[in-house]
Amino acid sequence: MKQLAQSLNIESHTYFLGFASGKQKVAILSACQAFALPTSQENFGFVFFEALASATFVVTTKGTDTWPEIKNSNGGSVINNTPEAFAQELGCILQNFPEYQARADQGRQWVLSEMDKDTIQTKYELLYQTVINSNESNK
Repeated sequence: MKQLAQSLNIESHTYFLGFASGKQKVAILSACQAFALPTSQENFGFVFFEALASATFVVTTKGTDTWPEIKNSNGGSVINNTPEAFAQELGCILQNFPEYQARADQGRQWVLSEMDKDTIQTKYELLYQTVINSNESNK
């Protein structure tokens, strides 16, 4: 990737930060105008929700199993997995940043309410109770 950045003459504004965690990761995500991850498979893709929690707009594909949640949060776009689609969406974000930042703020609020540990626990308890009730009624 570093060689590609150099060959494209963009190395002066391309950064390879390496592994980040904790406050450093939150600071990096918060500083971004968008978090874009084209993917063919992400089983949960927690990084999407970290970006949303940082009020950073998310761009991804249906390759992540959580794409409906990302879309429903209004803090992200789920697009075709092509370079053209990503370039177009990122161009729209840069041209209309206040609109996308407002959506990213909505995504943050969604994550804080829907991905809260108590909310998740309640949803799982309801799911398990539904399965138990279903199994009991099928006996």
